[in-house]
Parts: sequence; C-alpha cells; structure tokens
Amino acid sequence: MNEFGIDAFAPGNWDFLYGTDHFIRLFAGKASKANWHAIAASLYCATLYEYPATPYADRAGQRVLPPFLIYQVGDVKVGLIGLTAERGPKALSPMVMEGFCLTTGQDELPNAIDLLRNQEQVDLVVLLSKRGLANNLELVETFPGVDIAPLPDTNPIS
Repeated sequence: MNEFGIDAFAPGNWDFLYGTDHFIRLFAGKASKANWHAIAASLYCATLYEYPATPYADRAGQRVLPPFLIYQVGDVKVGLIGLTAERGPKALSPMVMEGFCLTTGQDELPNAIDLLRNQEQVDLVVLLSKRGLANNLELVETFPGVDIAPLPDTNPIS
C-alpha cells in the first residue's frame, strides 16, 4: 500500500475485522509501517457507561484516530475530514469493536468544518467517508462547507 502514494484514508468496516488491538497497531500505533494516515472523527474509545469492560478505560471517550489532517498542496491549503461507518459492528460482529464506539458523524462533521474553515483557514475541505453515498450526501447537504465528498468505496486520497 505504501507504494501507491496514499496520504490519508478513512477506515471501513473490514479494517476492524481482527479486533481493536490489531486496529490500533495498524492505524494508531507508533509501530505502524504505513506511510499514510488513518483519520476518523467518528471513532472513539468507549466509555465505561457504554462498555463497562472496555480494555481502553484510560482513553475512554477519546478519539482513536485524528479527526482530520491538513495538507498544503502548492498554494492550496486542504483539510481532510475522516468518517468511518457505524455499520462495522453490524456487518462483522460487535465483538470486533470491543472497546470502541462509533457515531454517525453528525456531531463531529460541523465542528470539524468550522475548525478547518475558520481557525485553520483551509481553502478546500474534503470528506473521506465510509458511510455510503446516501449518508454522505445527507451529511454534506445538512452541513455546508464540504467541497468534495466521496463516491461509494473511493476514499484514498493521494
């Protein structure tokens, strides 16, 4: 994958297949061999209320991955926002998400857009999302400020 020159991606349900510890090693760990970044504003370590036996109690309620990245491409400052799909546990098994919780992104997206546009002063906001075309369209129609949203299953950016 490193040979493709991918800069960022939003993980999808199959990226959780081998469980949360493996996910962290692959995408959020310091030992990751990837030269690209995983981003997901909608992926959190579960709280004790949501999952009392969480293996990540010390990180409860914190994001697993950065919510966004900023790249300078020539004269254009680009903000990338990542959303992962909340269908992961339904498509695979709730057990593969042990200690994680997902949201729809409806709370996170407007906050990220505002931060990128008003504080970071980006020129272009790109949504990387594994939520599916209909859900992505609903989000960007509800929360203006995204310039580019993905087609189904097309989220790597390079």
